[in-house]
Amino acid sequence: MSSHFPKPGTSSFVHELSLRVQRQLNNNVPFDESIFRWILYCLIAGDKHLILRTRSRESFAVQKVAKSILFSIFGLNTVSIKLDKESTPTSLLLSLFPRINSSISSPVSQTPSQSPAISVPPTSFDRKARLGPPHLLMTPTNRSSSYVRGSHGHLSVQERNQERVSLLADSVLPHGHTGRPRLSVAATIAGVTDDDRGSIRGIRPASGRGFLPPDIDASSVTFAASQHVQQLSQSQNIPVFQFPHAVVVHGLETASKAVQETLWDMLRTRSVVLDREGAPDEKGVVSNMPDGFILIYVCPLGDGISNPPILKALASPFGKCCFIVIPPSPNSSAILGSVTLEPTRSPLLRRTTVLSREYIEYLGHLAHDTPMSPSISMYISNLLSAIRYHPQLNASNITSRCAQDLTEFTKTVFVLTGSSMALQGTKDGDIEEEDETIKRRPPMTPDDVKRVVRHVVGHRVSVREGVHEELLGSVVVSAIQRSQSTEREPRRTIREVLSEAIAAVN
Repeated sequence: MSSHFPKPGTSSFVHELSLRVQRQLNNNVPFDESIFRWILYCLIAGDKHLILRTRSRESFAVQKVAKSILFSIFGLNTVSIKLDKESTPTSLLLSLFPRINSSISSPVSQTPSQSPAISVPPTSFDRKARLGPPHLLMTPTNRSSSYVRGSHGHLSVQERNQERVSLLADSVLPHGHTGRPRLSVAATIAGVTDDDRGSIRGIRPASGRGFLPPDIDASSVTFAASQHVQQLSQSQNIPVFQFPHAVVVHGLETASKAVQETLWDMLRTRSVVLDREGAPDEKGVVSNMPDGFILIYVCPLGDGISNPPILKALASPFGKCCFIVIPPSPNSSAILGSVTLEPTRSPLLRRTTVLSREYIEYLGHLAHDTPMSPSISMYISNLLSAIRYHPQLNASNITSRCAQDLTEFTKTVFVLTGSSMALQGTKDGDIEEEDETIKRRPPMTPDDVKRVVRHVVGHRVSVREGVHEELLGSVVVSAIQRSQSTEREPRRTIREVLSEAIAAVN
């Protein structure tokens, strides 16, 4: 572990770490300690996604700060996506990948020194380097003057997507292929998604469990390199493209059900596949999510009663939900004013890493290797059962995955900030050696679980409506009684009901 950073296990660890990180950042890099804290927890816990709930007027600022932290501090190749009601499953998947230079469609080979491509090494979290060696190239878009531009001189979203599609199709398909490529979500490594007739049906999982409406342009396609395409690209000097290691999405609640289902299926299968129309016997090209992939959803604050306004199944993959308030500062207006609303981003030209991979891995090993006593495991089980079966909560999303998330986040917070017992009585910095700190650390207690549980289950539950609105409410309350009732008790908030359920478990 680097001596430049504080040692974990004290209540001030995250604050001291954020101060040291800020000293190494430029003054114009947006930063917020609370957002940094939650992202740090998710990266250390491993493969955890995050919901940041904030006020509407601050959502753009939160989105930019989250992207800045992921890229400038952790060195992750980050994509920022803005969705709306016009977004389609294809446009969502297209926006996950950087723009492409038209030179890749040229039959003339280019060396890295001749090409305007930008060298983007794999992220520090991509431990297995699935997508190739560090010299892989990523090229920006070289727009042709033949494209029709809008009134402001910019290509529309559809035109940008079609431009990228045409360039990409020419570059990734073997010579002589005439079939149209398409993009789908893969459920298996085989990536076979065409049916027996080879017809284009839309984006769907290869498992056949679900089917998304055929409301997409089947000629639209995006691509990320698998080992098969990597070998092809190396033989033809064609650049390959990485799946992003971090995605910050905004406006997901306004997107259609098909878009949300596509995102959920991508998170479930952890892969995207490229295959060709009319070739059902050919295996598609599969792009797997890299290790340590994180998705951050900037979500409206809500009413404190309901789930985030997305599909219930889509809320489950998010391991943590936090409320963010950006304090007013001189840089607030600059943050708000410089946020782009484009659904895709240009390739980032420079990547810095303030927190190294070794340091994050060190903290992750500490968290994963921390033992949890059987009594704490039983307490977590009883606590989640009390929440799931509370009569005022709709908690069908409290599953085994939720229990796993709660366990891992409890360990992470316990290792980084110390035990709640230590916060009450033990002074920080009394123990110098790391090994001695681990040995002398007070044991994990139910209070350590309580510090985390609201963030883990808050977005997975909602408060039930009154008996009048229940499916069998007419059995208890007749129509006459319902018409005569003039006043109804106000619904309690999720926080209030959760506090009641937590207090009931000893």
